[in-house]
Amino acid sequence: MLDCVINPSVVADLGSGVPGIIDRVMVDRSDHVEAGQVVAELESGVEIAARDLAQVRAEKDTEIELRRVNAAFGQRQHARSEDLFARKVISTNDRDERKTEARLADIQLRQARDNKELAVLELRRAEQVLKRRSIKSPISGVVMERFKTIGEYVDEQPVLRVAQLDPLFIEVFVPVERLGEVRPGMEAEVWSDAVGDQRWQAQVSRVDRVADVASGTYGVRLVLPNPEYRVPAGLRCRLAFSPVTEPPVATLEQPDTVTSEIPAKPDNAAVEVIENVSSEAADTLTSVPDTADSGHAAVEDKLATPLRIDEAEVSAETDEVAAVPADVAAAQVAEAVMPGPVTEPVCLRSGPYASKTAAGKVARELEQLGLVTRIESHEESEQRGLRVVSRWFNEHSHADAFVTRLKQAGIKDFFVAPGRRLPYRVNLGLYNDERSATKRVADLESKGIDADILAWTQPVTRYQLTVSGEADESLSRHLAELPASKPARCEQLVSQAGH
Repeated sequence: MLDCVINPSVVADLGSGVPGIIDRVMVDRSDHVEAGQVVAELESGVEIAARDLAQVRAEKDTEIELRRVNAAFGQRQHARSEDLFARKVISTNDRDERKTEARLADIQLRQARDNKELAVLELRRAEQVLKRRSIKSPISGVVMERFKTIGEYVDEQPVLRVAQLDPLFIEVFVPVERLGEVRPGMEAEVWSDAVGDQRWQAQVSRVDRVADVASGTYGVRLVLPNPEYRVPAGLRCRLAFSPVTEPPVATLEQPDTVTSEIPAKPDNAAVEVIENVSSEAADTLTSVPDTADSGHAAVEDKLATPLRIDEAEVSAETDEVAAVPADVAAAQVAEAVMPGPVTEPVCLRSGPYASKTAAGKVARELEQLGLVTRIESHEESEQRGLRVVSRWFNEHSHADAFVTRLKQAGIKDFFVAPGRRLPYRVNLGLYNDERSATKRVADLESKGIDADILAWTQPVTRYQLTVSGEADESLSRHLAELPASKPARCEQLVSQAGH
C-alpha cells in the first residue's frame, strides 16, 4: 500500500493573446466549461467596427458592375472601328485608339475582381483580429480560480485557471527497491479516507525512468476515468497494485496414439522439474544529494560477489535446459523428428520464451496440428547492469564514517537507504557497461576510496514448451523451425517426470 495524490489531468491558465481591458467574464469559480467555450472577452469596439467595414467592402459588387459595363462598351467600339477601318473610313490611329481602350476596359474589370478577393481576405483578417479579443477554454472541465474581473487590464497575466477532471491522474512515488515491479498497463485499487468506503480502479500510464535521489523513489502516474465527476481532485489517497496474472493456456487431451506410447501418471504425468537457484534482486541505485543525516547506506545483496572475481553470478545455469545455437538446435531437432516418411512418436522441448503468452501462441498452433503441448516455467537471473559498491560494513558507525569520507572527497553521487540490516554496502553508482563502471572505480581509487564492481541482476521467468505426438515429414519440418533447446524421446520425458 502506497500513499498517492489525486490530481486533475490538465490544469490550464487561460490568458489573452493581445493586451486589453476585460469587458466581460462569463464564468466564475467551480463553473463547468466545455472545450471551445468563450469564458471572457476584452473591449473590442474598434475591432468590431473594422470587421463591419471589411464586411461591407467584401459584399459590395458596384465596382465590378461598373467595369463590366465599361468593358462591354469598349468591345463594341472596337468592333465598329474595325468595320470602319476595313471600309477606309477611319485612320489607323483611330483604329488603334479604340483597340487600346477596349483592352484597358478588360484590365480594369480584372482589377475590380481582384479588389473583391482582397476585400474578402480583409474581412477574414478582421474576423480573426476580433476573435483574439475573446478567451476560450481549450479543455472541458471546471474553473479552479478567477484572477481578473471586469475593467482590469490584461497583458501577460492569466484571467482564469481551468482543470480537466476526466480523466484524473493518480501520482504515486514508489521506492527504488521496487524498480521493475510496476509496468504500464498494470491496474491498482485507489481509495481515499476523505471519501469514505469508495474504491476506484486506475491503470498505470507512465513510469519515470529517472529516480529522485533525495527520497530514493521514482514516480508513477495512473489514469482514473471520471466521466461523471464523482471523484474529486486534490485529495490524498492510497493505492495497492493488483498482481499481474497471465491468462491460462488451454491444452488438448493427448490422443490415444500418443498415450499408448507414453504411460500416464495420475499426479505428475511427464512433468519436468527444472531447478534454478537465483540470487535476490539487487537494490536499484540512483544518486542522492549530500545530506548529513541521510541514514544508512543502501545494502548490497549478500549473495553478490565482485564481478572481477566471479562472473558466473550474472545468470543462473540449469542442468535441464542447455543453450544451443539456433542452427545447431534446428539440425538436432530435424534429426530427432524426421527419420522418414513413416510417423513415429516424438518429443521436443522448445524455448525459452519470454512470456507465457508467446509460448501459448505456439502451443495453440501445434495443438491444431494434433500434437499435445505443455508449458513449463523456470526462473533465471537476468543482468540489468553493473553496480559500483563499497566494502562490507558490520557497524552503522563505520558506514557513517565512510559516508563522511565521501563527502570530504567531494563525492555526492551515492545512494543512501535507511533501515538496512547489518552487514551492508554503500552504493556508489549504477552503469550499463563495464567500461563506465571501471572508470568510476578508478576515479574513486584516485581519491582514496576502495570500491568493487558487482553485477546487478533481477530474477525473470522464462517459459518452455514440451511437445509430444505423432509427426510426419511435413510436421517434422515445422517442428524443426521452432526455437528448440533440446530434442528428446518421449520415453525420456516420462522417465524424467517420474523422478
